[in-house]
Amino acid sequence: MSYSENPTSEDSLSAALAQLEEQILEDKPAVYFNRVPLIAADGLVWGYCLAVVDPTKTRPGNEEQLEVALQELDLDKLAYTRPLLIPGTMNLLDGSVALPHHDGVLGLVLTPELLAAPKAGDHMRDLRNAGVLTVISDYRGGERQDELLPFASHVQISYGADVLDHAALVERAGAAGVKVIAEGVPGGLQASAWPTGAQLVMDAVYGAQQHETERQLSPNELACLEAVRLLAEDDVEPAKIATVLGTDPEMVMRLLHLVNASTEGLPNRVDSLQQAIVLLGPTKITGLVMASLISSTVKNIDNLWLLIARGAACRELAGGDDAAYTVGLLSALAHETGIPTRTLAERTRVSREASAALILHEGPLGRILQAVIAHEHHDPEGVERAGLSAEAVALAYLEAIPWALSTVLATSNG
Repeated sequence: MSYSENPTSEDSLSAALAQLEEQILEDKPAVYFNRVPLIAADGLVWGYCLAVVDPTKTRPGNEEQLEVALQELDLDKLAYTRPLLIPGTMNLLDGSVALPHHDGVLGLVLTPELLAAPKAGDHMRDLRNAGVLTVISDYRGGERQDELLPFASHVQISYGADVLDHAALVERAGAAGVKVIAEGVPGGLQASAWPTGAQLVMDAVYGAQQHETERQLSPNELACLEAVRLLAEDDVEPAKIATVLGTDPEMVMRLLHLVNASTEGLPNRVDSLQQAIVLLGPTKITGLVMASLISSTVKNIDNLWLLIARGAACRELAGGDDAAYTVGLLSALAHETGIPTRTLAERTRVSREASAALILHEGPLGRILQAVIAHEHHDPEGVERAGLSAEAVALAYLEAIPWALSTVLATSNG
């Protein structure tokens, strides 16, 4: 079903989304995760944290379900080589259950209940000696938490709790050589975490805000947006795309390099831009175009990864509708580049339904976009307000992340 081609009433939308959610949730694990970026002060993604969508799943009695769910995840496809923090259990803390595999640095987030164990300090020391990060969650400067600070690598401080003296807690952690992760920061990265001395903020890279201040688009941006429009059409015409992209020598070089690197079985090397477009297909080319659009602001692959993941998650929730993929991409692109969503909609000439979703979050695609953005901000209530279940959106997003990573790595190698 393509929502962009079949506008629906609220009743039919609810029925369609319910059917999709049922398909997504079928035979899936009982524990659902949200991968939340950990942002450093320079705006780059330092690592990721796997947060449980339903916190009751981390309570005593549910630990086995949580451990099984973690073991079933391919953590390398969720975090690449970045540090990854996962929810801890007593078995993971004391070594009774082996930690799941991750090629990067792994960390355990330890709740007050886990820290109350008599030998928690010994277990934390053993983990640190093994190269595992140990994170004290909900740090409030209590006696037991301070007692365990020497064994911690990080603490999480809730900046949404007004009763806490954030600066004093950061100073206390810093005196023990412990780094601070700020979570629940009102307003995201633009708020007050950095002046207090926090090293990391746990938040989405791309917010829900929209840029309404018009700015002049560069020739490269205009060409890229025209290419996005052509690539999103039902009948993709490689000749037209080649004409648009052929004005950018660097793009031509990257496309030819990518196609020749990925088609080693061909008898001859590809020298034609149009042939390269046919062989690579719209998805990979769209990734390259998006990378070109944000290349002036992105210093590593993570922002592009998150941008494509949003689009892929929207498409997953829309039953494979490519219009949802485009809406998700463009919404994140607006935040990354500062190009207003209205300008992006006009320049790419997306459908009326896609335009309403992108600019106003209206219609079926708008509801899906709104839910995905709420999920990125670890806001399950916001997902529910959009009319979707937090579990279905979490699963769709986890399905999207590995695909988005493979797309980014393929385009980056170009």
